[in-house]
Amino acid sequence: MQGTVNGVLSIVSTYYVRDASGNVMSIYTSGVPTVNSSHLTQSEIDLYGSSRLGVYNVSNDVQNCNVSIDSITNFIRGNKFFELSNHLGNVLVTVSDRKLSVDSNNDGVVDYYTANVVTANDYYPFGMVENDRQFSQPNSSFRYGFNDKENDNDIENGAQDYGMRINDVRLGRFLSIDPITKKYPELTPYQFASNTPIWGVDIDGLEVKIYTETKGTGHTFLTVGSGKDLTLYTYGRYGGGDWYTAGTTGPGVLIKYTGAEASNYIKTELYQNQVKVFEVSGVKDNDVKSTLDTKYNSSTAVPDSKSGDIREYGHVIDTYSLFGNNCTTTSCDALKDAGADIFNIETPLYSYDEDFTIPSSLQDYLIEKSQQKNSNVTDVTDETKIEYPNDANKKTLGSAGSSGETSGASGSSAGASANTSSTDASSSGNGSGSFGSGSGSSSSQDVDPVTPKAAPKSAPKVDPKATPKTDPN
Repeated sequence: MQGTVNGVLSIVSTYYVRDASGNVMSIYTSGVPTVNSSHLTQSEIDLYGSSRLGVYNVSNDVQNCNVSIDSITNFIRGNKFFELSNHLGNVLVTVSDRKLSVDSNNDGVVDYYTANVVTANDYYPFGMVENDRQFSQPNSSFRYGFNDKENDNDIENGAQDYGMRINDVRLGRFLSIDPITKKYPELTPYQFASNTPIWGVDIDGLEVKIYTETKGTGHTFLTVGSGKDLTLYTYGRYGGGDWYTAGTTGPGVLIKYTGAEASNYIKTELYQNQVKVFEVSGVKDNDVKSTLDTKYNSSTAVPDSKSGDIREYGHVIDTYSLFGNNCTTTSCDALKDAGADIFNIETPLYSYDEDFTIPSSLQDYLIEKSQQKNSNVTDVTDETKIEYPNDANKKTLGSAGSSGETSGASGSSAGASANTSSTDASSSGNGSGSFGSGSGSSSSQDVDPVTPKAAPKSAPKVDPKATPKTDPN
């Protein structure tokens, strides 16, 4: 950015360092004559708990990165700023880490301390700061404001960066079309928060999607973002089940796909397993992503799977349990932890959260929610098929079970005791699947969704009563 700093024409560059979820972790600037002789300087470190708590303003010259282990660091209070926000995430007040002492009776003894208020703002409904209701200490400012979004000073009074679009808070309108405007024909494509800024927030134009398929034992998984920013999370028993529990427990594997791998997985689920897709609003996609990334990065253990993709993209994060910790519970818990309220049930007498362990039950619930007026759940199966066309001409699989076809994403794995199999959509038997375990057919979460593998041409026959039928999901 070219501008004038204290009367000197200068080109100032700003660099943002983000984590895997897109959260700003630190900011660096260069070209500011009054700061470290225009050197590359670390100017801000963002502070986080479950969300951003505030920022730490620093002035670290990192031009040459000469670090000495014998150096002494001076800590100065007053450079950390903490946000105080309301229900919309609007930053109303920032306070520093420096407390102000008060001697109320002038006896030389501190009676109590007060917070050091650095900035304070009130907002009009769509985010413009009220002129007579703002305060900031001299030479102090805060980059975040309405809806906890970053202020964009290119527009005076002004604009905010929502990731996908820029919001003009003076007009209460975005400057570009909503990328999901086709879903809401009743609204202008430039609208902000459905024109309900008192209780609603606009996240970034990209909502979270939850997928449910009910072939055989079914499967549930999540995606956030779209296009090049698409990330898919699918959890299951990809490493096989424990023999001593008849396959109902085993290593719990979380797989994270992006780009082409994620797109191929979605296409397989859409056209082979007839997955239904539901968009969940009222929750930040970055919060869901952060929740699942934390689980994914909690371990680097590689799954014991025959699939190279599962070994490459999967991490063993915990112990899978068919009845308490499976693909459905993991997906629902991620939404709840990120603040989604779609499972909240309110009655005049009591309130509670719905819990699901079976994909088919969850799908029925989401269908019912999507048919309710003003619901935070929208059935976007048809829209998703337009976004991900069946260009590979994938064929729908039959039902799975003790003698049905597999519901695997590749449609090609077969049970160890399968009575029949084929190289296309193979049938599964009563024994353990080639990727799954237990006595049911292998499930969509237990196969390689990118490179389909042919089923074995034959399998040894065993007594179908030898092992009980289980849910491989």
